[in-house]
Amino acid sequence: MLHRLFCFIILLCILSSCSKTVYVNQLGSSKSKFILYKHRFKYEEKTSIDDIKARGSYKLNDSTISFTFDHIKTTPYSYISQKTNKLEKSNQSHIKLYLAQEIDNEPILGAAILLKNKNHETINILVTDFDGMVEIKKDDSIYQIEIISTGHSNSVIKAEDFLNYDLKIFLENLNYKGANSDGTCIAQAADPILVYRIDNSNDIKVISKDDILFEKVLD
Repeated sequence: MLHRLFCFIILLCILSSCSKTVYVNQLGSSKSKFILYKHRFKYEEKTSIDDIKARGSYKLNDSTISFTFDHIKTTPYSYISQKTNKLEKSNQSHIKLYLAQEIDNEPILGAAILLKNKNHETINILVTDFDGMVEIKKDDSIYQIEIISTGHSNSVIKAEDFLNYDLKIFLENLNYKGANSDGTCIAQAADPILVYRIDNSNDIKVISKDDILFEKVLD
């Protein structure tokens, strides 16, 4: 009898730890979702640009949820949350691309701008100057650009979205686990933390960031 009771308790613990809640954001053919377990999460993102799967842990506060990704390289691209301003074109043969921090509008120096073709092969790499700017020569072989900047969210933009404009793109500042009080990072390998708003910490129905909503679904 005691053996059966023990087995039942173990089974109950396993089932409770495996229970999950799913939150989905869908924009056209692009879909991303957070799958929450007791203390861990999975993130999945499928777009025409990429197919990402990542894991990590999360922490709840009264009005926010913080996702700490296990590996910095699997932090998702913010393709749905990046803020982009289209500017009037100043040069017909080149595109001016400006990068700024979302938090304070300061230019981002030294960000890598990767120009890629349809096979996702890198055909050129540019680096932003002191004004957070690069000039991209118009080229039919450019299919998309990938923006990589330490301490900021990554971004990917298709050529069709910027060929006729100059652009100013605002990148989200990433928080870091193990950061110093002044915000500097203790270790380059520290894990990035993404913070989202929640509607109710006791029964989350919506996870949001800016105007992006992840809504609870049955799965």
